[in-house]
Amino acid sequence: MNIKAAAEKTGLTKRAIKYYESEGLITPLKNIENNYREYTCQDVIKLNLIGALRAVDISIAQIKTVTSGNKSIPEVMRRALSRIDKDIDDLEKSRLIILNIIEKNLTDYDTAGEHIKLLRQTLELSIGEKKEYISNALRRIFPGIYGESLIMNFEPFLNIVIDNEEKRRVWLKLVEVLDEINESEEFFLDNIYLNKFINEVISEEDKRRHLSGIEKIINYDKLYIKEYIKRIVDGYLLLKEDEKEKEEINEFGSFSKDYSKIFGHLHKKFSEYLIILNEDYKKYMENMTKITVDLNKKMEEETGMNVNEFFERYIIER
Repeated sequence: MNIKAAAEKTGLTKRAIKYYESEGLITPLKNIENNYREYTCQDVIKLNLIGALRAVDISIAQIKTVTSGNKSIPEVMRRALSRIDKDIDDLEKSRLIILNIIEKNLTDYDTAGEHIKLLRQTLELSIGEKKEYISNALRRIFPGIYGESLIMNFEPFLNIVIDNEEKRRVWLKLVEVLDEINESEEFFLDNIYLNKFINEVISEEDKRRHLSGIEKIINYDKLYIKEYIKRIVDGYLLLKEDEKEKEEINEFGSFSKDYSKIFGHLHKKFSEYLIILNEDYKKYMENMTKITVDLNKKMEEETGMNVNEFFERYIIER
């Protein structure tokens, strides 16, 4: 059949058929009598395949590996799917950043440019790099022993995998919150409570014991939690008679009020975002809520008061 008939059977234009021939995808015979191309049924089958593959955005180079027999159709499709998934991922990231800029109505060149760069860079970070980014941000915001203790508390939950649009959106919000908080060194170094402990070092044994406890809470180890609650209640009862400890508790209470005024919103937002970004942190917070309920029940059994009532009566200075 001639090129007109081949075009009618395949739905391709004559120009497209000639292009595929020039690329070596098909090799029709030539009629020696009139020098016209002659297309066989096999050529039409191959042209139909080429047209179908081009319709799903398979490159000429990849189609050539199929028509030459070097690769199977599923192999080429898997490679194309991987490329498309990456393109979609890149577009979703760009979309979120664009929506963020529109929402903030950033018009200043410098501010918008730096903000876009920051958000894009943090979206591209690996799991380990995201963990390091958050840890470094906490060190910047909370210098000294307090910052290290915060990092120790959150470290088990900083392996963040961003695998959907909600997590991308929340990650960008987390980055913004951390980036917008100014360094707080002056506040913390001047604080009476932290001055007493600023030279303390968190030992590896402290970290190991702390991480072990977090793991047991995540898995809701009933024996550990029962002992954990008992230790806390016993500690509270001893605290009732210890004037020095009560003095330090009150100093810490004063510090906590100052902290809440300045950084309470950061801590709240950080926790809200981490619940979405890390499933273990969500379990941990859910289990800590259960433990708080059980702790109050145990305190009521021992003293007739819940924790807050006990502290109000025996610990907190009026």
